[in-house]
Amino acid sequence: MVTYQKPNKNSSGLFLIGITGTMGCGKSTVTKLFADRGAHFLDADKLAREVVQPGQDGWHEVVDYFGKDVLITEQDGKTIPFEQRPLNRKKLGELIFNNPTKRKVLENIIHPKIAIIKAGILKQWADELQEGEHKLVVMEVPLLFEAGLDKECDLTLAVVCGEQQWQRLSERKNMSAAIKKSAIAQQLPEAEKKNRADRVIDNGGTLADTAIQVEQLRAEIEQKFF
Repeated sequence: MVTYQKPNKNSSGLFLIGITGTMGCGKSTVTKLFADRGAHFLDADKLAREVVQPGQDGWHEVVDYFGKDVLITEQDGKTIPFEQRPLNRKKLGELIFNNPTKRKVLENIIHPKIAIIKAGILKQWADELQEGEHKLVVMEVPLLFEAGLDKECDLTLAVVCGEQQWQRLSERKNMSAAIKKSAIAQQLPEAEKKNRADRVIDNGGTLADTAIQVEQLRAEIEQKFF
């Protein structure tokens, strides 16, 4: 596993914040608030898509295991050449839905490749810092604790919203209720995420309330670690 050393007040470098929370509670909102305040955003979802782009090793491994049926074959009425066919993420999601074995295979294909790219990005950002400089980096990971990625972070942050979760999820029309329940079932309960996280942000109020909490945490990190 790629590790990242925790800085101290007298060191320069990156400070990696792992942001997690149950689905629908606003991880992306909090991540954006940090980014708006100058933090680097390490987009784990973007990296996950990148490692399975057509022609990549991850793409070949997914196709070898799951079969050619997980590929999109046509676009705008034209047949896509085999080596250029993107993954049909919806179909792939259906194959691993409620199938822990297939889900684990997919994770074992994707996660190590993400780790390599992520380490390279962090090194590049660290190399770009001037002497005495520091920079916050935020990484949004729904399964932060479940995947053991919390060990790579300097600080873990759980975003919570309590009873508002299901109300917010009901407004998402691009996902069936069954898939929502399945996704939540794979995650630790909110209470456990709160207990395991170094810090908690309550996103059950207004955006302004959440922004105040983000700014307070940012200031705390600046004071304690740099």
